[in-house]
Amino acid sequence: MSEPPTPATVVPDPGVPDSDDSILNQPVSRRIATLWNLAFSYATLFLVLVRNLGLLPLYTRYIDGVEIGAWFATGGVLAMLTNVDFGLMGVLQQQVAVAYGRKDRDRLGRVIGTGFVAAVILALGVALVTAAASPLAPLSLRLSGETATRLALCFALGAVANAGQLIVFATGGVLRCLQRPILPGALRLAGELTAVVATVWMLLTGWGLWSIAWGLLFRSLVDGGGNVLAFFWTVHARFRLPLHANWRDAREMLSLSMYSFAFQMTRPLKFGLDAWFVGAAIGGELGARVGGAYALTIRAHETVRLVADQFAAAIFPSLAHLHGEGATEHLRRVVMTAFKLQTLVAAVGMGGVMAFNESFVRLFTDPGVNWYGGDLITVLAALWVFALLAGGLSFEVLYAMGEFASIARLVWLEVAIRTPLVLAMLWLVGPWGVPAAALLTQIIVCNVIMLRYMLRMARFSTAEVRALLVGQARIAAIPLAAGAVLLAAGVAAPTRPAFAWQGALFAVLTAAAALLLDRDLRRVVRNRGRIEAMA
Repeated sequence: MSEPPTPATVVPDPGVPDSDDSILNQPVSRRIATLWNLAFSYATLFLVLVRNLGLLPLYTRYIDGVEIGAWFATGGVLAMLTNVDFGLMGVLQQQVAVAYGRKDRDRLGRVIGTGFVAAVILALGVALVTAAASPLAPLSLRLSGETATRLALCFALGAVANAGQLIVFATGGVLRCLQRPILPGALRLAGELTAVVATVWMLLTGWGLWSIAWGLLFRSLVDGGGNVLAFFWTVHARFRLPLHANWRDAREMLSLSMYSFAFQMTRPLKFGLDAWFVGAAIGGELGARVGGAYALTIRAHETVRLVADQFAAAIFPSLAHLHGEGATEHLRRVVMTAFKLQTLVAAVGMGGVMAFNESFVRLFTDPGVNWYGGDLITVLAALWVFALLAGGLSFEVLYAMGEFASIARLVWLEVAIRTPLVLAMLWLVGPWGVPAAALLTQIIVCNVIMLRYMLRMARFSTAEVRALLVGQARIAAIPLAAGAVLLAAGVAAPTRPAFAWQGALFAVLTAAAALLLDRDLRRVVRNRGRIEAMA
């Protein structure tokens, strides 16, 4: 299940007269702005993958095994603590977009001013609290000595850097909702590139674990500093908006943020704590290594999920638009096609992960240390992520239909079941119990309860439900079976180039086989991926 998508921006209607001939009355192409957003999004994603995956050989070679294992094991906790915005960012962007669409200068100035002040206060608070709590990171893994001190200090530095990204999300989000995506997109790229270059240089010059933390800080300085300057230049010089901040608007934004915050808080509980659970359950240097091994073993799974999430976010505006029009039948056809496409991506990705994950871990980490957690973890985690992606579009559909309260109840039901089940399975059977518990919870809550609720709300007929489920099973069968066969056969890539071409060949052949079995998917390919045209 992906994060709630940012509401579609609203472009002002150039046909509405405005007395002061302001820039608010100038037409901006939503299509062009969207294309820029997509271009920068995927370019940035590429650099994120380079930092998270491409640098793994350097991480495991130039950083002590216990320290890098502890960093991987606690990384999810750091992300959870420093990315808590209490739902503010999504509400701020939605309110800015609405006020911009209405050409309400006074409201726009008040929303932006209030949101910026709130974001700065929030970022400072998160940085201080998380940095103060940094000694708990090594304590949770029962580490001591110099290793514990270095981990705590790097954790604190990473906390400050990540908290600064909250200001980036606020200022950059406002610029994008004002249909000015180029500057924030370029700055985000520059920040990620700075992080990669700085991290590599520091690793090669002997900085060890500090390299990762300082890389995050340099990213935040470039991205955050640039966005703040671009924000004030755009708001003052281009839009000439008087910014105001008041308690009434702050209370209104806070009340609207609660739903978004409810969704947001479940994400780290689902994706960020598993490696920490594994490491903390064992404790000490062994726990740090085992937790790090678990994190590296599921790194490829997380990468496929991250890439697939872009698709879900991209189709959300179309789903919301169709729901707003009351075009329920059209909506159902788009949803069926979208589910099949998502299933294809999930099946090919997870089939490939099952087949080549051991090769990936061994080729992209220090060959002197075995960071692979085992085939059982690989398979169970692959099935879990497949189930998550194959059924995860239910979230986007319900979100587009305004079912906020229902979504909040369901996602918290999942967390309430998942967390104690993960801990129990971890205690009973060891690390492989974590993906097993995650898979079981995913199927029960999301692939059964949430999916059924979505199908009922969208008024799917029994025949349509049957066609959807049969189609998903048919599409997934070949890629997942092929991955399982290659895993059982012990296929291994001896080099990184061999890994690349074997993975590409697997993706092409299994995707082609799935396309041959489904007419709707072939239509999508012929129409260059335009889902709406298929409906």
